[in-house]
Amino acid sequence: MSLGRFLARVVVASVAATALADYVLPRVIPRPGRLVRVGGRNIHVLTRGDGPPVLLIHGLGGQLGNFYALIDELVAPGFRVIAYDRAAAGDSDPAPPEQAHVDAQAILAAAVLRSTTDRPALVIGHSLGGAVALRLALDRPDLVGGVMTVGGLVQPEPPGRIGPLSRLLARSAVARQVALRGFGLPGGAIAAPAVLAASFGPEPMPLAFLWRGLGAKSGTTKALAGIARDLVIVLDDMPGLAGDLPALTVPLTLMHGSEDRILDPRDQAVALAARMPRARLHLVPGGGHMLPVTRPALITGAIRDLASAGAG
Repeated sequence: MSLGRFLARVVVASVAATALADYVLPRVIPRPGRLVRVGGRNIHVLTRGDGPPVLLIHGLGGQLGNFYALIDELVAPGFRVIAYDRAAAGDSDPAPPEQAHVDAQAILAAAVLRSTTDRPALVIGHSLGGAVALRLALDRPDLVGGVMTVGGLVQPEPPGRIGPLSRLLARSAVARQVALRGFGLPGGAIAAPAVLAASFGPEPMPLAFLWRGLGAKSGTTKALAGIARDLVIVLDDMPGLAGDLPALTVPLTLMHGSEDRILDPRDQAVALAARMPRARLHLVPGGGHMLPVTRPALITGAIRDLASAGAG
């Protein structure tokens, strides 16, 4: 068989496999929440429990299911949990490219809050969701009683951490479509073990994450495209956000795993705490990046402390 014919078959197989995943996964993995019309589009929102509201904002490549263990912990002591899929993630509708930026994502988060509660909420942002949580707290402090980042993107990443391919995928819709339609699912399947090991390590990944945490849905074309698009926050928005953070007026907690392999705590939480001495820094010994899955009880305790700080 010629090389050209072989490559053509690979591309055809990749396209077919990706299309199959796009069709099958949303149908076999249940949607835990409901679709709510917010800001002119359907947003997947989950609400559970009664009491003080807590808004959960997921990170890059995630969806609200990533908080499944934390939601169970928070409901028991009497919090009202509000979690949602950011635009173009999970079961939420896509959004125009300009709405991938952190200020637009904070506007959507504010709209979700206004549609689900009439009280200021504690806002918890995981990974890239930390940047969205901070932008929301800066822009709409009337809606936020306190903010907590967990393994959060809170500072610009050091030069060289974002490679040229990631930059291309973030900047070019054409490059995203070529990459995702041609190699999306097979490429994702090949990379998945390494990505999961980096995300959870050195802690083990619970198998329930693939189902209850909706981790398997990260293999769809929509999810992969959302990952590429979210990189604009890392590339373009973090310097401005970091410069605005000294103006933050609500209580702030920075929780980060000491062994996080995705976002180095020294570049993120530790660096921000040095600039904002009133922030509470909580380094989790031996913790990786996926603390909402691996350390939900610890996070719940920190949220209780944040609620007390906001009340004080």
